[in-house]
Amino acid sequence: MLGWRLYVTNAEVNELPSRKAYDTYRGAITIERGRGRLKGKPLGLAPIQIQRDDHVKGLTRLLFLALMVLTLTEFFVRRNLAQAQRELSGLYAGNPRRATQKPTTEAMLRVFTGLTLSAVTAGGRLGYHITPLNDVQHKILHFLALDANVYGRLAIRPGRDRPPG
Repeated sequence: MLGWRLYVTNAEVNELPSRKAYDTYRGAITIERGRGRLKGKPLGLAPIQIQRDDHVKGLTRLLFLALMVLTLTEFFVRRNLAQAQRELSGLYAGNPRRATQKPTTEAMLRVFTGLTLSAVTAGGRLGYHITPLNDVQHKILHFLALDANVYGRLAIRPGRDRPPG
C-alpha cells in the first residue's frame, strides 16, 4: 500500500541480478492483464465440460489466438496514436469527450456495437444496407491502418443479386 513490492525468484544472482529481475517483472501488469482476459471477459476460459483432451487443447489454442488479436489490436492503435501524437476520444459512453492515448481493445470494440447489414427486397430486386460508420469508428480503423472502404463494400449496390464475397 505504500508503494513497496516484493519480488521473489529462484534464478541465480549471476543469471538474473536484482535490477534486471525488477525490470523484467515490471511489465508483468501486461502479462497479468492478458491472463485476466483469458479468465474473465471477453474470452472467458473457465472450467468446462469437455471430455477429450484434444478439444481442450484446441479451445485453449483458439482462445490464445483471440488474446493475441486483442493484444495486437491494442498495440497497433496505441503505437500509431503515439507516433501521431494524438488521443482517441468517444470511447466512453458516460464521458464522450474523455480522450486517451492508451485505449483498450474492448473499449474500441464497444464503439462498433449496433452495426447492421440488412438485406432488402424492393421491386423484385435484392439490395443491402449497412449502417454507416461514425467519426470515432473511422478514427479507430485509421489508427489500425485499415481501409474503411472495405467496410463500405459490404453493402451491395442495387441491381446485384448476391452479397459480395
